[in-house]
Amino acid sequence: MKRFLLFINLLITVSVNGQVNNEFDNSLQKQFSIGWSNPISFVANINDVNNEKIGIYFDFIAETSATDFLRSHIKFHPSKTPYTLEMNDFLVSIEKGKIIKSLDKFTMGHGIGPYYRTNIIRSSIGQGIQAQWNSNYHGFGIQYHLFNDIEFNKDWSLNLLVQLNLGLHQNFTSAVLNSTTNEVWEFRTANQQLFSIGVKKKL
Repeated sequence: MKRFLLFINLLITVSVNGQVNNEFDNSLQKQFSIGWSNPISFVANINDVNNEKIGIYFDFIAETSATDFLRSHIKFHPSKTPYTLEMNDFLVSIEKGKIIKSLDKFTMGHGIGPYYRTNIIRSSIGQGIQAQWNSNYHGFGIQYHLFNDIEFNKDWSLNLLVQLNLGLHQNFTSAVLNSTTNEVWEFRTANQQLFSIGVKKKL
């Protein structure tokens, strides 16, 4: 959990410094998005009893110029059991982006930046035991995103989002030889949300 809080603090610091260095103009546009982060993988495995839960994502975008922007992104799969509240595959990123093409009702852009992912678990209170927050399966790396916005109403757009990422991720295996621990770090992707769909609102 300490690693998670440290990395969140680092991302916030980078975001704030980026805003100060670019001297945001209040007249520049800000946008907020919310949507479904795993529609393809969820529908493709709809009959699998072990299918992943529906994922959600949130984006906050602040323009730094007419064509550049800073994007804060969060996504996770929420779930609840009688004993825990979980945010699985929790991923947060800060990305610097650029508009590629902008027409009357169509906008395309992309961006890249660091990400951090983990599973967050809150254990329930019970028999004198306080609720506890835990995290596991940490990972970090670089994420690239490409988006298409199609305006369907004043200040509202359909947000189509593709994301690719690559980094070091924690895993546990029993196949580690001559070692006292089964923790390993693997170089891989974390693409539970290769394609996402949602709505974007201009603020």
